[in-house]
Amino acid sequence: MGSFFTQKIKDVSGTAPAGCPVTPTGADNVVTVPRTAPCVTTLRGGSVTVTFTGQSKGVKITTIPAWHAAGAPPTFVDSPGVAPGLTGYQGSETGYIIRFTNGLTVLWTGDSGLISDWATDREFYKPNLAVIHSDGLFTMSVGEAVFAVEHLIRPVTVIPEHLNQVSTLGGAVVPGTRLEAFINEEHHANIMLPLSGMPISCDGEGNCTGAGAIHRR
Repeated sequence: MGSFFTQKIKDVSGTAPAGCPVTPTGADNVVTVPRTAPCVTTLRGGSVTVTFTGQSKGVKITTIPAWHAAGAPPTFVDSPGVAPGLTGYQGSETGYIIRFTNGLTVLWTGDSGLISDWATDREFYKPNLAVIHSDGLFTMSVGEAVFAVEHLIRPVTVIPEHLNQVSTLGGAVVPGTRLEAFINEEHHANIMLPLSGMPISCDGEGNCTGAGAIHRR
């Protein structure tokens, strides 16, 4: 992804971005913002903390495993060439842990099938908000997503996304959708529906307001 965004930024601006200067600070690797020009850094199983100038704390971003066939169209693969009809594969896919300065800790599953790694993530990172992908084809099914939330991640609030269908109209849940099934089956966490153009705010304990809140706990 670092190489991908480097090329895209160069295509738009005419100049390839430099690598972000990462400064070891205690146990953290820190990138200070704002910057005078775009920069790109790569995470390969580690973490980077993005900190405003003059601040001692920042947003810590960590890569975690996800399981999903990481296919790339042949036109995105430079060398070696990919034969017509085949797909290029570009390394391992990831999810993310995002830790904010107020204590909010987000587990973003990424496009993933059901994996037990999330139980380990829960024990170590203690996420209180989970963003769950679930369409049953490219990611988990609804039942698997519910199991992940209730038994593996156990967040205070969950935001369902990547359902791969129109799930809301006018802020209301569309009957017969995967989203409706998820709401009916999930009874552990508060559910926050992402709605277009509607902000969501969360406190340090994972309690969220805004958009379409459906409280279950």
